[in-house]
Amino acid sequence: MTDNLHPTNRDWCLFDPEVHKPPAGVNLLLINEGGVLIIGPWYKGALAWGYKPVIPATVKARLTQQKQKSENENEIEKEPQSWDMDPR
Repeated sequence: MTDNLHPTNRDWCLFDPEVHKPPAGVNLLLINEGGVLIIGPWYKGALAWGYKPVIPATVKARLTQQKQKSENENEIEKEPQSWDMDPR
């Protein structure tokens, strides 16, 4: 039966740590003890693990543009305005 509220991708799965040993020293997708998907290094007590999915280049480009726009806006806010300057 398909759960329309929780669609899944059958080509992408998490691993059972009792069957597939998780790699050490890297950030992974983890199912914690409460059943919540988190990101972090493997720890004893996590129920499942998986590799993070690849982010498409188009999304990375949008992220870069948004970051640059935000940085530019912050720089403009930092510039002194004529009404902020002491006339003395």
